[in-house]
Amino acid sequence: MSPTSTTTYSVAVTDDCLDQTAQTTVEVTVPSYPPLELDATLDIVEQCPYVPYTLYSNASGGAGIYQYSWWSSQDGYISNIDSLNIAPDTSTVYAIVVTDQCGNVISDTINFTVLSPPLEVTVNDPPQICPGETVVLTASATGGFGNHYYYWPALDDSSTTVTVNPLNTTTYEVQVYDDCGTFTVSEFVQVVVVKPNVDFLVSSGTVYQGLPITFQNISQNSTYYSWDFGDGNTSNLVHPNNTYDDPGTYYVQLIGEDDKGCIDSITKAIVILPEFYLYIPNTFTPDNDRHNNFFEVSAVNVVEFEIGIFNRWGELIFSSQDVNFQWDGTNPRGNIVKDGTYIYKVKYKSINNDEEIIVGHVNVLK
Repeated sequence: MSPTSTTTYSVAVTDDCLDQTAQTTVEVTVPSYPPLELDATLDIVEQCPYVPYTLYSNASGGAGIYQYSWWSSQDGYISNIDSLNIAPDTSTVYAIVVTDQCGNVISDTINFTVLSPPLEVTVNDPPQICPGETVVLTASATGGFGNHYYYWPALDDSSTTVTVNPLNTTTYEVQVYDDCGTFTVSEFVQVVVVKPNVDFLVSSGTVYQGLPITFQNISQNSTYYSWDFGDGNTSNLVHPNNTYDDPGTYYVQLIGEDDKGCIDSITKAIVILPEFYLYIPNTFTPDNDRHNNFFEVSAVNVVEFEIGIFNRWGELIFSSQDVNFQWDGTNPRGNIVKDGTYIYKVKYKSINNDEEIIVGHVNVLK
C-alpha cells in the first residue's frame, strides 16, 4: 500500500472451527506538504563573454531537506549547492534540479546568452628561413566585440604585423583582446630556421709534411661544399685530400650550403709536423768489398739517438749516441765478430718530441 493521504485500513480474522470473527482497524497517517516550488535566476543576456554571474535557486514546499544539482549544456553536471558562480565564454543553458526527501523533483532552466561571436586569432604560416633571414608575421582576429588589440610579448610590439629574423627556430606568441576587455586569446606560430650543420674530421691523428691528409666531411643538411686548406689549395669535393709541403699551423675552413641557399661554416686549426723518418737495416756484410760494409741507419729529423749492439750472451759490443754512426762489425778489442745475429737496442727522439725504444736484430754476413 502506498497511500497519498491519511487512510484507515480494516482487517478481519475468521476461525472456521469456532465460527468466530475478530476485526480491527489501522490508520496510516500521511503528512500533508505544500507543493514543491523552485525560484531561480531569470534568463541573462550579455554582450561579452566571461562576464561573472552567480546563479541562485530557492526551493520551497515539499518534504523538507532539498538536494540540488546544477547542469550545463557545455559541461554536463557541475555542482550540488544551491548557487553557482559562472563566467561563460559562449551562450549556455543551465539547469537546476531540486529533489526533496520524499523524492519529489522540480527543475528550471536559465538561458545565458552571449551576443558576441567567439574571438579568434590566426597567424600566417611562415616559410622556412635561413639563420638571420627576415620573415613577416601577420595576425588576424575575427569575432569578439568592437575593436581588436594585438600584442606580441616577446617583441613588445602592438602591431598586427611584425618582422622577425631569428637565428634559430623560434616560437612567437600573439595576444588579442577586444573592447569587452574580459579575456585574451593567444596564438602561437613557429618560425623554422633551417641551416646546414657543418663539421669535419682529419683522417689521421698525427699529420706530417709531404704526406696526403684525408678530410672526412661529417656535415648534415648540406649539398654543396667549399674547402680552403689554408695553404692556397681549395676543393669542392665532399671528402678531399690535401698534402702540405711545409710544417706549421694551418687553418682549414669548410663552407656548406643547402638547397635553400642557407650557409654554415667551420674553421679548424691543424698542425703539420716536420717530416720524420728512421730506417734500420737488418743485414750488412763487413768483408771490405766496398759494398754494405757498415751497419748504419737512415734518419730524418732525429734529434736524440742512442744505440747499443749485443752478442748472444748479452755483452755490449758496440754503442753510439751519433745518429750518423757506422759500425764496421768489430768488437771492443777491434776484432771482426763472427757471422750471426746480433741484437740492437735503439732509443731516439724526433724533432716532434716523439720518443721510442726499438729492439731488433742485425745479421752479420761475411
